[in-house]
Amino acid sequence: MKAQRSLWTPETERAFKEILYRFMGEVHATKAALYLKTSDENWNMATQYGFGRRDRLIESLADDHTIVRMVRAFGEDPRYYNDPNELGELENYLAEAGTSRLMLVPLQGRGGLIGLVDVRDKGAQRPFAAGDLDVARSIAFALTRQVEDSKSTDTVESSVVDAPIESPAAAAVDDGTDELGDEPAALLDDPGFDDVNAAAIEGLVDQRVVAIAITVASHRSGATLVHQRSGTPVIELEPLVRHQVAAMGQASVAAPQQTAWKTEVRRTPGSAVLARQPIIATSVVLAGEGCSMIASVVTDAEPTLAREILARISARSTAAQDRFHLRFARRGLARRLLQPGDRRYPELVAHSLGVSRLCWSIARVMEFDDAGMENAAVAGLLHDVGMRELDYDRLYMHPTPGPEDRRTYRMHVEVGERIVRVEGFDEIADAVRHHHERWDGNGYPDRLAGSAIPVLARIVHVAEVFDLFTAANSYRPAVNRERALAILDRAAGHQFDPKVVEAMAKVSA
Repeated sequence: MKAQRSLWTPETERAFKEILYRFMGEVHATKAALYLKTSDENWNMATQYGFGRRDRLIESLADDHTIVRMVRAFGEDPRYYNDPNELGELENYLAEAGTSRLMLVPLQGRGGLIGLVDVRDKGAQRPFAAGDLDVARSIAFALTRQVEDSKSTDTVESSVVDAPIESPAAAAVDDGTDELGDEPAALLDDPGFDDVNAAAIEGLVDQRVVAIAITVASHRSGATLVHQRSGTPVIELEPLVRHQVAAMGQASVAAPQQTAWKTEVRRTPGSAVLARQPIIATSVVLAGEGCSMIASVVTDAEPTLAREILARISARSTAAQDRFHLRFARRGLARRLLQPGDRRYPELVAHSLGVSRLCWSIARVMEFDDAGMENAAVAGLLHDVGMRELDYDRLYMHPTPGPEDRRTYRMHVEVGERIVRVEGFDEIADAVRHHHERWDGNGYPDRLAGSAIPVLARIVHVAEVFDLFTAANSYRPAVNRERALAILDRAAGHQFDPKVVEAMAKVSA
């Protein structure tokens, strides 16, 4: 696959990829690529997952390419092909990528066709089915909305290399706070990165270890976080980077230009180690679609120690990635509950995704464990799921509901609780039922007060109100974050849990 040149910001690409991964979580497709139409009448790949470097995947489709012509003829409906004989001239194109089943999904924007998704194969060699088309339409809607919003606002096997550290001049250290890597969502989420960094810090317990470096790299950029003992000179970064580039080459993964490589050094308390002839051991511990994670151990001992530490980091990285994929699949099921059939609920989905992101961030600030943060995210995603069973078009996002409408609207918490329990989300059912309870006991449906309200429900309540105040698609005029926080602060201790409001302020800072 030819290395793609990015036409979008990293933030926009991450948003595209997050939505694209729904094909993995909800359709169980092993590969998918998003193409968007550009001003020069080409269709450029915005992001993808699952395709390896040796797979045939074109970076830019001409306007008369067979795939584009096929999708243009579909109208708004996706189609799938389970028999390669149905693909005509595309049969060889798929075969060269090691795939045999294809789904093509149009993205219809305000001005017509603005993009398409090339989806390949399902897990366990299953064929695409009619139900996959409903899911594809939902994902296409989300991608189309993200594209238009963006326009308006804008593990391989480890390869270990051992060598003495060379001694050229030390590279400059970037003390900024940039996130590791350019495409972290393809490898791990934030809890996963935290777990890998914790494993690196644990490796410094042995006094013979000088430093441990974790790098995330793509063909565009690299970022390294170096964990080093206090009291030791900063290790020389230039040979460390060269060492990691060599490991990436042996593992056949993309390496960025060194000019696009950033580094941060974090000191860990401990006895100083002054290595006379330090050794670097490096391993590619994870590899994903266009990006990889590399670990290096700098030690004043025999390579065996460094290899043992690398093996532990690799195992933790793989376990963290497995948990990430499980979390992603679980969220995919939760998203499907919001739109289980042909009916579309665009405002509900947009609001729910916004609340979900806020809930996860609040739970992280409040120092929940990984499972707690994930439950907070899913609770935010499904807090209003009961609205789909009520008079959605008349009630949802209504600025001035009458008394009867308010009584009907209040039923959504109990309806939502029933839905999530039936679907096996018991751990967040209480949060769905009680997310309109108030700290002072004047909420509904059970007039719970204070700490009797489940903590996830308290988090959802604050996140929902903040999203309604600040989201551009809310039923009320949006206000800035400072104004929204001021409103929440005034109601802390009455409507909201003060500690959750405090956490929301830290999230918004």
